[in-house]
Amino acid sequence: ELDRVAAPIAERDYAVAARLYALHASRALCYGDPAAALQWTELSIPSFAFTGDRRNACLGRVNAAHAILQLGDHQRAERALRSALADADRMGLHNVSALARQNLGPALGRMGALAEARALENLAIRAFSGQENRRQEGRARAYLAQNLLLEGELEAAESEARTAVARLAPIPPLRAF
Repeated sequence: ELDRVAAPIAERDYAVAARLYALHASRALCYGDPAAALQWTELSIPSFAFTGDRRNACLGRVNAAHAILQLGDHQRAERALRSALADADRMGLHNVSALARQNLGPALGRMGALAEARALENLAIRAFSGQENRRQEGRARAYLAQNLLLEGELEAAESEARTAVARLAPIPPLRAF
């Protein structure tokens, strides 16, 4: 229904197109299709940029890198996230910076850069905690727990995992994360 109504408008309005693409990307991610999420997100980024919405273009780059990470291309995700993080920091987009750091954690951890992964994840946790964003704090703690497991820090990993579960408890779709 949405496509039927929005598609003709999106053909002539980049802002509508950007939002429609981002919606499709979000839906694909929720349905467990990171390849489709990446495809839709990559369509949204230039549309946001064309309208001058640099914040959402930068956020789209982080979201695209998240999909790339889910597809297993850790090096490509790292490059994309570092670039988006630099731009988000330069623009003062604190939430986008925290999201980039949050996703850099697992990318680096899976490539063996565990100390940097831990440091970035801790920065993301502090940022999300300060923003009272329990959802993203919980996700960051889950990523940190995974990296702590890779480091062999079993007690610390269990503690972080338990804290992540507590943060995510009010958010049913993320409990299984």
